[in-house]
Amino acid sequence: MNKKEIVNLVSERTGHSKKDTTEMLDTIFSVITEGLKNGDSVKIPDFGVFNVNERMQYTGRNPN
Repeated sequence: MNKKEIVNLVSERTGHSKKDTTEMLDTIFSVITEGLKNGDSVKIPDFGVFNVNERMQYTGRNPN
């Protein structure tokens, strides 16, 4: 499922316009992104937890 499909479904179920639904969804994503950039963990009950995990740097290999 992509963003467009999510917007269509939410718009149909809530009765809001697709434009308003897209703005709300973009705002939600930007708030989550800001929280992660600030080092916070974003917890949404009954959905999931978003957090940033730092990993050690490694050298990639070209399989060719």
